[in-house]
Amino acid sequence: MGNQRPDSESKAVAYLDLLGFSELVRRNLREATSLIENYNDVLAATVCHERPSDKGTPSSGKPAPERLRRLLYFLPMSDSVFAVSVEPGTLVEFLVGFLADTYLYTAQAYSQPEGHDDPTRVTVSEASSTGIGQRGEKWPPTLFRGGLAYGKVLVLRQLAIREGADEPCYNLAGAAVIEAIQLEKKKKGPLVLCSQHFAYEVPGPIRRYISNMEHGFHEILWPMSRLEGSNGGVDPLQFRTFFGSAANLYKAFAKHNYSSHYAEFLRLVVRSAVTLGVYASSKAAVTRHIEQAAREHGVLFLVKDLIRDGTKTGSA
Repeated sequence: MGNQRPDSESKAVAYLDLLGFSELVRRNLREATSLIENYNDVLAATVCHERPSDKGTPSSGKPAPERLRRLLYFLPMSDSVFAVSVEPGTLVEFLVGFLADTYLYTAQAYSQPEGHDDPTRVTVSEASSTGIGQRGEKWPPTLFRGGLAYGKVLVLRQLAIREGADEPCYNLAGAAVIEAIQLEKKKKGPLVLCSQHFAYEVPGPIRRYISNMEHGFHEILWPMSRLEGSNGGVDPLQFRTFFGSAANLYKAFAKHNYSSHYAEFLRLVVRSAVTLGVYASSKAAVTRHIEQAAREHGVLFLVKDLIRDGTKTGSA
């Protein structure tokens, strides 16, 4: 018989859903499960206090920020994840790094693709008894859509059955859980949304990752966590990776029904870069850089309004 934990006070909860997972499962189950393996690799590196390396390369061993100190739960199930912390700021600080690192894990392949018709197709080397060979793989991008909420959350301890034996597992219930799930469904693309109540509870230094409210909710500008350079402005190399990879994904799949997800991702990268420019008092230089990149990649029509009007990208 299950029982609930006594700590049922207000908590911050995130509901994340792997973008495109269901459709990918129908096409290629192995490629779909690689998305789960990718974010698991990133989480494992984070637990070990390392910054994840690109897929297929050894871990860099560089220290990552301590983002797990007050993260209470990270509960995956199929293509979804629930994460819970005591404070909204802790959850945002963890998620912006986790979401960015998870995408960057394979982003280099899309930024400098072997073929522009399908940036997700890569060639990998493998050793065998006859020597070093090569084979083709597809590395679909690991992107999440999600919702964040703050309120009553019950953490339930239950029994599960694994290979005929019982073992403990955890479940969540509460109004905040429902709100997070509902927020996840509000927009297309790899966007993570939160309510005004959640944003209000996020402390000042971390609040810069949260956009101004539109249509009754705020957006988490998670690419900012890896776009920021040592001087507080936009790092040109990281911007090139984010923007170039997103643009290449959009152009390659522009005729597919899921192209809107990549268009929204490209716009998210621009909103994040412009916001960093505002904080670093370099907005004019950043917008010029974005416009140049957009022209080079032939996607100016997708982001021209954001370049023209950076006021929509201010913080909460």
